[in-house]
Amino acid sequence: MADEAATGRVLNARWSRPAALAVWTTTAAGLVVLRGVPLDTLQVLAWIIATLALVTALSGGRVRRVFVDWLPLAGLLFVYRLTSGAADTLGLPVHVASIAGLESALFGGEVPSVWLQEHLYRHPPWTAVWWEVPIVLVYVSHFVVPYAVGAWHWTRGAARWPFWLRRYAGVTVTALVIFILVPAAPPWMAARLDIIGSVQRTAGRGWSLLGLDVAERLIDTGQASVNLVAAMPSLHAAHAALVPALFWRGRAWATRIALLAYPAAMGFVLVVTGEHYVVDVLAGFALVAAVCWACGRWEARRRRASDWGALDATAVDRAGDLR
Repeated sequence: MADEAATGRVLNARWSRPAALAVWTTTAAGLVVLRGVPLDTLQVLAWIIATLALVTALSGGRVRRVFVDWLPLAGLLFVYRLTSGAADTLGLPVHVASIAGLESALFGGEVPSVWLQEHLYRHPPWTAVWWEVPIVLVYVSHFVVPYAVGAWHWTRGAARWPFWLRRYAGVTVTALVIFILVPAAPPWMAARLDIIGSVQRTAGRGWSLLGLDVAERLIDTGQASVNLVAAMPSLHAAHAALVPALFWRGRAWATRIALLAYPAAMGFVLVVTGEHYVVDVLAGFALVAAVCWACGRWEARRRRASDWGALDATAVDRAGDLR
């Protein structure tokens, strides 16, 4: 009887875990279909934390560790949201013409966002076409991919989680400081102020072809609630560039090329939809390179200090043995 009871518990555990995950995944997919992809970063983070807590509980791990590790990140994102009106509060001038002028100078008098929309959006009356589906999918990936990558690192153990968190937080906090001190307008805003030619915000139009108009409305709502003058550097581009930066080491060249395709695609999407200039995108890439370099140097010094400490402890032990 004892053997049968033990076997029953094993079978129940074997089936209950996949069943619970299946129910959770089905619920999440149903909410996406009904309400669209969640574009609020705190909402996405809440889903990821809940999913990790569920998986941890089902595997017999410590659920408390999920909240201890992830809630500070939620706090950081909450502070980021509070800065949406910081430029107006501090009275700092918003850079509009200067950024547009730099962009135009780099491209021989043309502004890429204006040029791309003039040549790609010729179909009247601004109706969505098939190639806007991959555009909106790449754009929306910004709200999910960074935290999915963080969740992957978290599941890899205590050493991988700080590796990701330092780089993500470093990029986000540095960008936040720049947004507050140097507010800059995106192309669509410059177009409304007649600084550059016509540019429309088109990031969410592809959803209509997928029958998810509610997702397009959510994008519009999300865009209206964020810092509208946080264009330089592009945090979309920076978070996309973090993906190859985090997975670059030890990968084959084919994999590295595939990794680079993501930030390249994100950069094109941001420019063609009028959300960012090319210089904003390049600044985002440069920010990632600088933060990763700084984190690498700090980690290397920490490893050397740890190695020296271990050597000193070994020397003391040997001296004790000699005595």
